[in-house]
Amino acid sequence: VADTLQQSVSDIQFMNKDTGYICGNSGSTGVIRKTTDGGNTWNILFQYLEPASFGTIISKIQFVDAQNGFASGSGRLFRTTDTGLNCDTLSSSPYFSDFHFISPSTGFITANDIRKTVDGGINFNTHYALNPGQYLSAIYFKDSIGYAAGAEYDSTFSFSKPLLLRTDLTTSGI
Repeated sequence: VADTLQQSVSDIQFMNKDTGYICGNSGSTGVIRKTTDGGNTWNILFQYLEPASFGTIISKIQFVDAQNGFASGSGRLFRTTDTGLNCDTLSSSPYFSDFHFISPSTGFITANDIRKTVDGGINFNTHYALNPGQYLSAIYFKDSIGYAAGAEYDSTFSFSKPLLLRTDLTTSGI
């Protein structure tokens, strides 16, 4: 099957044994595909080419339920509310390195801070500010517990030490 895709694959998520999604790029276009037969066939749901770009890759995909999903690439956050039939580009999202949604409305993005949305990615507000030189590259939630990982850098931008954070959404802060 992989030989017939003619695209790179950056991320994969299955909702059950038959329905799954992949994302990546085909040439200079970011692509999201869906399977409903366990991966035997993959149909294109969404394609995105960044205007005036040398290439676009959709690097991460996450569905929070059967209808609502999010994807990221080229500094953009994309959202679907209809299983991927239509995708909105949420251009108001700031630069970020990773994202994780815990519901169709509530999600987090990371980079030089942790930002939270409660409106499906339309607006983000600072949830936790980092110190200068700290940078987060990954975020993940399991139930109400969130984990973020990254690194601290010294004044010459050389790696100093790993940075690991944990938050409990039932309490405030990290």
